[in-house]
Amino acid sequence: MDKEVLKRSLLKFAAVLLIIYVGIKFYDKPTENKTTKTLPSIVVNKEPVSAPNRFPKKIIFSKHAKCRMECRQIDSIEVDDILRTGKINFKKSDTTTTQICKKRYALEGQTRDNQNVRIIIAPCEDKLTVITVIDLDTDWSCNCR
Repeated sequence: MDKEVLKRSLLKFAAVLLIIYVGIKFYDKPTENKTTKTLPSIVVNKEPVSAPNRFPKKIIFSKHAKCRMECRQIDSIEVDDILRTGKINFKKSDTTTTQICKKRYALEGQTRDNQNVRIIIAPCEDKLTVITVIDLDTDWSCNCR
């Protein structure tokens, strides 16, 4: 009977250690509020350029973007992934304007099915408009004009 009590105690102790380990490993990371997180300013040509808010309250897809996405077999989840993790291509972006809501950013990345994609976005306050979606490797014959 003492062996049975010892076994149960060791199992309980091992379970507690496992729970503590999992808690430290996966839950001890700082939390972030995705609706308010913004990336820090980026310096380009010695001029600070504000990065777009990649966690807007609302994402709007233009009619053109929806057409391009359908034609190029890119879904909104893939666009969201590029929005969150894509790299800004400043050569294809228009960030020189000082007018509010007129800046355009080109974000590039790879989709889950390995398409190299560029999305053009227009952030404005707590909204973000996806203007177009481009497959950088394949020239699709879309009729989205």
